[in-house]
Amino acid sequence: MLAAECGLHILEITAAGARRATARVRLVRPPAEDLPKPKMHAALATAFKTAETVSTIVRRYRREPSPLVRNADGSWRTGKYDSVLGGNFDLLAAAELCWMSLPRKAGEG
Repeated sequence: MLAAECGLHILEITAAGARRATARVRLVRPPAEDLPKPKMHAALATAFKTAETVSTIVRRYRREPSPLVRNADGSWRTGKYDSVLGGNFDLLAAAELCWMSLPRKAGEG
């Protein structure tokens, strides 16, 4: 499920001089073995350096003029901006389950 989060997440800031902040999300698997903290940090740093860099926009976040969080593929949107940024990932998980349950044409993922 987290693989779908890899890519660009855009925070639209609509105050004077409209701007945006972009975060690139990458996903790596931590080492399976229990390592001392310095070795774990080194292993994760290496994994992130070699992880695939995805430049596709995944989601946009906007607080004003009206709160909106939406997936770039159009599969999900909500006005619960504060809830999403507050860590309520149940909203995203529910959206993913709904999206996965929709009927697909042959060849669609």
